Amino acid sequence: MAFGVSGEKMAAAATTQFALHVVRGRWFMFFASILIMAAAGGTYIFGIYSKAIKTSLGYDQQTLNTLSFFKDVGANVGILPGLINEVTPPWVVLAAGAGMNLAGYLMIYLAVSGKTSRPPVWLMCLYIAVGANSQSFANTGALVTAVKNFPEDRGVVLGLLKGFVGLSGAIFTQIYRAVYGVGDDGASLVLLMAWLPAAISIVFIPTIRIMPRGGEVGTAARRRERKVFFYFLYASIVLAVYLLVMNVVELEVVRFPKPAYYVTAAALLLLIFFPLVIVIGQSLGYTQQTITTFVSLISIWNYAGRVVAGFASEYVLARYKLPRPLALTGVLLLACAGHVLIALGVDNGLYAASVILGFCFGAQWPLLFAIISEVFGLKYYSTLYNFGAVASPVGSYILNVRVAGRLYDREAERQMAASGRARVTRDLTCVGVRCFRVSFLIISAVTLLGAAVSLVLAWRTREFYRGDLYGKFREVAVDGGGGGGDGAEQRQRQQGKPVDEGGDKDGGSKV
Repeated sequence: MAFGVSGEKMAAAATTQFALHVVRGRWFMFFASILIMAAAGGTYIFGIYSKAIKTSLGYDQQTLNTLSFFKDVGANVGILPGLINEVTPPWVVLAAGAGMNLAGYLMIYLAVSGKTSRPPVWLMCLYIAVGANSQSFANTGALVTAVKNFPEDRGVVLGLLKGFVGLSGAIFTQIYRAVYGVGDDGASLVLLMAWLPAAISIVFIPTIRIMPRGGEVGTAARRRERKVFFYFLYASIVLAVYLLVMNVVELEVVRFPKPAYYVTAAALLLLIFFPLVIVIGQSLGYTQQTITTFVSLISIWNYAGRVVAGFASEYVLARYKLPRPLALTGVLLLACAGHVLIALGVDNGLYAASVILGFCFGAQWPLLFAIISEVFGLKYYSTLYNFGAVASPVGSYILNVRVAGRLYDREAERQMAASGRARVTRDLTCVGVRCFRVSFLIISAVTLLGAAVSLVLAWRTREFYRGDLYGKFREVAVDGGGGGGDGAEQRQRQQGKPVDEGGDKDGGSKV
């Protein structure tokens, strides 16, 4: 009897020890980063709840686009979390982001639902900027830490984690449909966005930390790590396919039963947590449901673009020594086709454009951030990562607010005058291809210019990418910040090798 009790205690102790070993491990940290990133893409589903904001607060399209611009500013101007992450552990950044997410989106929900007095436009812009900026905190706290923990697989890490950010829109959509149904105008989605990402960050904060390797990683160990990353890839592909199939089914079935939404949401949660097994071993006249489906399609292909760009660019770089900016050039050229497809107003072309633009938008981010890490190194990657994202809100303000928003409102006013209706509120609705035709032609031209600039960068870095790209980094023991350069220099001198006194000592280029 005593032996049986003692055996149970030993088994319990062994189980507890194993669980702690898993939770404290490098791969559980990566899994926790996946969950945080999968909940950090609320800015990508603005199209679902923007109608609720527009109608409840009486905004015209230019005002709504201004709100969208401040959303992009918050999501992409992450200089502050980058600087904070340079001098504090990742949990500080993640905790601050969780608080900002809850505060920003909760205030938007209270305003849209009428539970508070109607705020002025500038205050709504502040709310959405604060809420969206939490995404930068999540990116910096989780993604940057993961890159530093797996430096020689940075392209794969960036592709996977940014891919789950792309999937987050479709994940939110499925949970939102299950909880609130398709009849909701999107206001309740804002409440879901307020508490869910904050809760996930708080729960997994203790597991997100820098884990020094303490020395050089052998070839066999790197192969094992790459194999595990492929397991994560397969799990994410299953999740993406499931989301795609469910969106098509829910769109085709006119009266999709509410209990079925519960089942799909439950299956979704199982697929999201499945990678834990690895660790352990309205313009075109579409309905609100169709708009939601478009957003989900963009989100799913956003994921596909991020993952494919991460894995494919890493393979092409290792096999053929082609500059990574060349892949970015191809992505931008493909995006031009998607923009033109919308501008021409091809029948059902928005479905194809959703796939193309979702894929291209997702693919550019891991490519851009991998290029930054390769050209400038990892020493100040937290700051450089967030500086690289500043271009998005700048382009959003110029092309979305000043160009698309203004041209949309002008066409809506023309349609209203032609129909003999008088404008009563600030809310303007434009119907037809002409609402965005000129805007998307302008965007296509700007994207083409970006492709040309990327091609120039590919030409200028061709010799750099032909060399041993991560050679310097392998000589530096990861200590959380890319440091340890003095020890590498000493080993080089002892071996009679020349020491590079200039440039970045953690794998950066002097290009």
